[in-house]
Amino acid sequence: MNSMKGQSKALELVVALFVLLIVAWLVISLVTQFFNKGQTNISGQIDELKENQLIDSAKQECEQKCSAIKSASGSEGKIVDFCSGVPQSAGSGLLIGSATNATGKSGYAELNGVGICRESVPCFELIDCAYPEGSQKIDAAACKRNICAYYSTLLTSDQRVDEELNKRILPGKCYKSTMDLHWYAIAFGAKDAGTLTCGG
Repeated sequence: MNSMKGQSKALELVVALFVLLIVAWLVISLVTQFFNKGQTNISGQIDELKENQLIDSAKQECEQKCSAIKSASGSEGKIVDFCSGVPQSAGSGLLIGSATNATGKSGYAELNGVGICRESVPCFELIDCAYPEGSQKIDAAACKRNICAYYSTLLTSDQRVDEELNKRILPGKCYKSTMDLHWYAIAFGAKDAGTLTCGG
């Protein structure tokens, strides 16, 4: 009888240890998940803060370009500067949004509801600038008109003017003509990058 009690106690002890191990494993698992979520949240917040700083810096540079348009006589060249490419403060480009968004388009993001390529965000998509003061906003269409007018006075062939236009208005590497919400497609229709012409 004592041996049965001893075996029963031993079995109870083994079961209790087994239950204790499972509970310990669950507690450790929950604590690990909690800390991993916290680190992911902090990492996401840091990335968002960096992105906001890049956007603010680029907006400041664009505001300076807009002010230069308003204060300069013969502002055509300043408008071309405002319209051309990405603000330099972004280094190799604004890296807005995640590397691949929910639709799986690498390099594509949305800024204020408009599609952009992360490395190529023109000033006219970052800020509102009107010239002369209070007149029409300088948007993609106004940039196209001003770039064409500016270079048609400097270059002799229409083809070279069109080439200059396509060097200045860049949709970005991610752009495809099927991207209906991309700023380039909104402004110019479903055109391939590099096919803008001043005559059309």
